[in-house]
Amino acid sequence: MSSQAREGVRTTLIVGVGNDFRNDDGAGLVAARNLKALHISNTEVIEVRDDLTQLLEILEGREDVYIIDAVRSGSLPGTIHRIEIGISDFSPDRLPQSTHGLSLANLIGLARLYGKIPPVMVFYGIEGDRFGFGQKLTPAVESSVSDVVQQVSEEVHRASEQRQRNS
Repeated sequence: MSSQAREGVRTTLIVGVGNDFRNDDGAGLVAARNLKALHISNTEVIEVRDDLTQLLEILEGREDVYIIDAVRSGSLPGTIHRIEIGISDFSPDRLPQSTHGLSLANLIGLARLYGKIPPVMVFYGIEGDRFGFGQKLTPAVESSVSDVVQQVSEEVHRASEQRQRNS
């Protein structure tokens, strides 16, 4: 049972995915840390490093989830990919290539198979450039991390205000 069900409060979950030691692959983690520092009410921010299988358990019982990760799709470095997944007819094939052993597309397929896709699930992919050993984001990716932090923060605030108006 998720913390939101125990407390009776609908919380938004933000998941930053990545590896701090592979340059741009740390983009999702940096974004998560920056979002956590904003202290957005009714929001939980967590980091997942490389082993995406733990997301299956993390997603259970959630209603609003945002996942941020670095991707490789052939787009220009720093390109932001925003994809709504949710419980619609979304196809995981639409996701850019993950930088992890188990791809996010595969994980979403498994989550759908097990009925663990939240009603609101949004993926933000930041197109990376360098994935070799190192701890520094490239300038394009660093700039896009800031943009994603702003976009996610605004989106979470809008959704929260909408829920308040509807209740």
